[in-house]
Amino acid sequence: MCPRPLPLRSLSLGLLLGLLACGDKGEPDGGGEGAEATDTADTGGEGDGAGPVDCGDPTGLSWDAFGAGFFRTYCTACHSSTTPDRHGAPPGVDLDTEEAVRTLGPRVRARTLDAQTMPVGGGVLEEDRVLLDRYLCLNGA
Repeated sequence: MCPRPLPLRSLSLGLLLGLLACGDKGEPDGGGEGAEATDTADTGGEGDGAGPVDCGDPTGLSWDAFGAGFFRTYCTACHSSTTPDRHGAPPGVDLDTEEAVRTLGPRVRARTLDAQTMPVGGGVLEEDRVLLDRYLCLNGA
């Protein structure tokens, strides 16, 4: 049984976190090292070799519904092909299209979710981090 999430601002976010809490934790359902990533075929996730990846319900996490707005809000001031002052962002690391985000997804995950070094000024809401994690998972990162 999934652990009960702490009370959150909205029921939908609580449900989302509850779903994330049910992801592969090496439980005796066949998950863990060497298990086939069976859920990734349905969700688009690539997995990391640690077992099945469950990205959760994709509802509301398309490029138009979530991705474009997230990257416009937090990233494209520096990481856009049309930004004149990139504030030190490397050339070619542009996050203004769905294809670019899909290609750079593992790098976005590493910097924004794992190391939390992007954006430079911080400020990504925790709710947005949770949604970004699912969005990237659904897109193979």
